[in-house]
Amino acid sequence: MIEFLLLLLFEAVPLFIAMKLIRRRARAAGVKPEGHLYLAVLGWGVGLLVMHATTIILVVRYAESGDERFNWLILSWIPTGLLGATMGAFAGYLRLRMRTARHPDYEERTEPKKPSLEADIRQPRDGDHVRPD
Repeated sequence: MIEFLLLLLFEAVPLFIAMKLIRRRARAAGVKPEGHLYLAVLGWGVGLLVMHATTIILVVRYAESGDERFNWLILSWIPTGLLGATMGAFAGYLRLRMRTARHPDYEERTEPKKPSLEADIRQPRDGDHVRPD
C-alpha cells in the first residue's frame, strides 16, 4: 500500500508544477484560476488512469503470448503514468495560456496611430490624375 501512495505522490509532481504555473499566469493576467485548476486536476486523473490502463492491457496481452518484451512493459508502468499525468495536468495550463494570450494584431489600439516617417507625396496611383472635368 505504501508503494502505491509513493507512486501516486511521484506521479502528482506534474500536477503540482502545472498548478503553480496556472496560479502564476492567472495572477499576471488578472483572471480567476479555479476553472483551469479543476481542469488540470481532472486531466491529471484521466491521463493517469488511461495511461495505466493501457499499460495493464499491454502487460496482460504480452503475458499471455509469452513474449520477451513482457519485462520491459512492467518497467514502463511509471513512465507511462507520468506521461499521461503530465499531458492531462498541462491541459488546464494550455487552456489558460490560450485564453490569456495577447497578440498585437488582434487587439484594439489604445494609443493613436503614429505618423509615418515617409513624406506623403502624391502619386498617380492616388487617383488625382483622373479627375473628371
